[in-house]
Amino acid sequence: MKHEAFSYEEFLKGRKVFTVDGAEVTQLMKFDVANDYCLAGVVGDGVENWTIDGKYSINTETYLDLVLEKKEKKSYMILYDGGFESLEIAIQKAGFLPKGILEVTHGEEITAKVVHTFNK
Repeated sequence: MKHEAFSYEEFLKGRKVFTVDGAEVTQLMKFDVANDYCLAGVVGDGVENWTIDGKYSINTETYLDLVLEKKEKKSYMILYDGGFESLEIAIQKAGFLPKGILEVTHGEEITAKVVHTFNK
């Protein structure tokens, strides 16, 4: 599973939360309590508690520590006889003859695939 370090602020922006071992955490809520374990959420059939930093145990890392689903960024490139350039730059130029559109995914690995070709 692709993931990144847990941040309560990022969770509030709508990011999905998982445990380190890949179990989805649902109904995650913050409570005003007198101890360090202010987050509670559902994992499988049970309710678990974490610190605001997503730690299940303050003293050690565990498979129940929280992580965020890794966001992938996509960008698009225009392919033409002389090479390629970003879609934004190509749109600004006049007179280019595109061959296709390339989708580039910037995640844990960078991948690219042609998503559209233009017929002449």
